[in-house]
Amino acid sequence: MNNPINNSRRTFIKFSAIGGAGLMLNPYFSFGKDASTKDHYYINGMIPVCLLLQTAVLAKKGICIDNNIKKALDFSIYDTNESNFAFAGLLPHEWSIISDSSFAKIPTEKQPFKAGIIVSNVAHKYFSKMYSDCEQRNIHELRLYHDSYLIKTISNIDTKETTKKDLSNYFKTLLSPMITRTHTMRPNRDDGMDWIVKMTKWNRDYSTYSEELAAIITEPDPIKENNYVIKNNFMNLSDKSIRYAIEGDEFSDLNQIHDNNSLYGQALYESLKRICDSFKL
Repeated sequence: MNNPINNSRRTFIKFSAIGGAGLMLNPYFSFGKDASTKDHYYINGMIPVCLLLQTAVLAKKGICIDNNIKKALDFSIYDTNESNFAFAGLLPHEWSIISDSSFAKIPTEKQPFKAGIIVSNVAHKYFSKMYSDCEQRNIHELRLYHDSYLIKTISNIDTKETTKKDLSNYFKTLLSPMITRTHTMRPNRDDGMDWIVKMTKWNRDYSTYSEELAAIITEPDPIKENNYVIKNNFMNLSDKSIRYAIEGDEFSDLNQIHDNNSLYGQALYESLKRICDSFKL
């Protein structure tokens, strides 16, 4: 099969596998309310996944970032301890017991969870209003355009050379790592049949959604993309934090990535700064 991902293929597989796992385990597939509070909206999809991934990338590129922070933000999907950062950010309510604790009071192995929660909270801060203000019938489409824009930007897909069919088939190849990684993280030993039923439903949801994503990535509606991405000030590739996350440059001071205008760029900078500030407490 023609590989539609030109660059950063391993990176794309990383956040796709983790994102799929997070979507499956979260009680809402696209957007909803936390069951424990009536007024707290939270964001799913590729926004928190990409924020987690690129916060980790920025930390590695920052000469000024403490090595303990870099270790806590490891994004490996193959080692459970090292992937705590990613999964805690996707499932923040699972780890609320440590969300109010300082890093100094948390064991080293739990610090990635704390960092992941910080990034997740930043995602809620910057994007929940946009989704809560959106008409219910348009929320699914809003998320599709945000997810497709993030995937195109980070994975550098050549949409002129990639067909909807190629990309849809490529998404399907990611099912195996998603399923394996999810079951390893949370095996259902008490009721295997229930796990199979839920996995089957998620498989259908993922297949449908990935086909919709492939269609929008390769053939976006320019009017809708303008409404959902440009007018919403969703993402600007000239933002410093985004540029440093995508390109290979290192930085020696957080002020070098402070100049951001879009919501995503501001959220990316704030995610790393909050984590750095929290480690000092």
